[in-house]
Amino acid sequence: ECARANRIMCAALKGEAAPEMGEPITEVEPLIEELEASAAAHAAAIRAFDPARMDAMCSTPHGEMPAAFCIGMPALHMNYHTGQICYVQTLYGDREFRPSFD
Repeated sequence: ECARANRIMCAALKGEAAPEMGEPITEVEPLIEELEASAAAHAAAIRAFDPARMDAMCSTPHGEMPAAFCIGMPALHMNYHTGQICYVQTLYGDREFRPSFD
């Protein structure tokens, strides 16, 4: 879901149609690869984005959204899901902190 959201916001910033949703990825390694690739594509779209268009509206499958939102949404979205994962871990008694900066 995060990789798809990254791709949708990337397309919106570039003025392109959102990509079609393919088959769900069910294996861990391909999932990590797609998440990293989609984040890299979004970062490239941000670098190429003309700051003069920051107030522009971008088309998404969920309607028109401000370009500034399309830039920041993927990071917020992934942070939100990270929090969900951490919460579920605590429900199972896992209190270990595992920062990952690689």
